[in-house]
Amino acid sequence: MQHGFAGGYYLTFLLAGFITAAARQARTLIRPFFAPAEGQKPTVWKRVYDIVTIVVSAMTLNYAASPFIIQGAKESVVTWRLLGWYGHIWIFGSLAFFYLGGAKFLRGLQKSKGIAPPSRPRPVQTPSSTSSGKATPVDEKNFTVPPSVDKIVPPLS
Repeated sequence: MQHGFAGGYYLTFLLAGFITAAARQARTLIRPFFAPAEGQKPTVWKRVYDIVTIVVSAMTLNYAASPFIIQGAKESVVTWRLLGWYGHIWIFGSLAFFYLGGAKFLRGLQKSKGIAPPSRPRPVQTPSSTSSGKATPVDEKNFTVPPSVDKIVPPLS
């Protein structure tokens, strides 16, 4: 039974949900401060932001995936304890910050600097698009591919 019940799998998947929630908040609320305006070259701060987020992402992925590799729940908790719970601290610390007023503060700061992202349009309710979940509004069906790494982090010159 190679892929049977292993507590480490569940620890990884459970933590991944919280990581996703924290990452979405950070991308929405922090990234606009570093993103260059349309047509402008990335600043040094944008490149520093990119490097820091790459390092944090790699460290978080390694931390969260360790139980998946170890598989045992007890051994995974021991591993996290030996790592000082750093992943839990920054994941749940950032969620606490965002949900306890940090998001509101950062949105206000974005508005004061004129970099607030546009608000999401509400789907128009028609007889075929009810809130029963049977129909997906057209504006939510459009999928855009993210830009390539070369456009996000251009080579240093």
